[in-house]
Amino acid sequence: MDYNKLKIFLRLLRVKQYTKNLMLFIPIVFAREIFHTKPFFHTALAFLGFCLITSSTYILNDIIDAPKDRLHPKKKNRPIAKGDISIKTASVVGIFLFVVGSMLVIKASILAFGMSMVYVLNSFVYSFYFKKKQLFDVFFIAFGFLIRVYIGAFASSVDVSPYLFLDMFFISLYLGFGKRRYELFTMEEKSQDFKEVLKYYSVYYLDQLMVISATLSLGIYAMYTLSVPSKIFFYSVIIATFGIFRYYHITHNLKSGEPSEELLNDKLILLSAVLLVLYDGVILYFHF
Repeated sequence: MDYNKLKIFLRLLRVKQYTKNLMLFIPIVFAREIFHTKPFFHTALAFLGFCLITSSTYILNDIIDAPKDRLHPKKKNRPIAKGDISIKTASVVGIFLFVVGSMLVIKASILAFGMSMVYVLNSFVYSFYFKKKQLFDVFFIAFGFLIRVYIGAFASSVDVSPYLFLDMFFISLYLGFGKRRYELFTMEEKSQDFKEVLKYYSVYYLDQLMVISATLSLGIYAMYTLSVPSKIFFYSVIIATFGIFRYYHITHNLKSGEPSEELLNDKLILLSAVLLVLYDGVILYFHF
């Protein structure tokens, strides 16, 4: 396989989207189990397997969306929409990834595999029905993020706190509404041809939904920091606020609406994410 074909194959798998699956590690981080061998190994195994499973769902989604993706200024370059990979080849690759990924997740935890199948079901229901329904489209995207958290929790055998559940839910809504805003604003008159659900949204409406989601997420995170027996943990709210404000700025300046891409491409978002993880980690694990 030459370099160009490898690049096309990796784009088909959407490897950059694997950053979303790092959410599997959130439960063991906040449960202070990250340095324990067994929970970490099981979570890492589930992560690898789930990455393959998500790639298979992305391939399915690309096959379904290929006609409309060709109308999008950026998504028209996806391998299936562009014709670099045939639907038959993509289908075979997707099935192979799904089988291998499932085997890895089962090895980590049967409950984690069960939640992975819930994710696949969520993706199917979203792709075939709810992606066309106002609000439901973003809520089902948020459910996908929450399912990731529970896959990690089941793989490592730790609990998910109410704070973690609610905060992940609202931050996922925030990112999802930001993505919709980007799509609506950049596609202009073609937006409804690309995504039917966009006709139910306006830029102003999405701005309000982003503000509400961000406010709830930050409020819940602030309450969580105050619940931890530390005199300095709550200062991390400053870092979290900066990251949320930065993403809001990006969606309003039309750089991108893909949070996973911006996590890798935007230096300030990456810096705030790294600082937040390091600061929270030091507080939680060294009891400052």
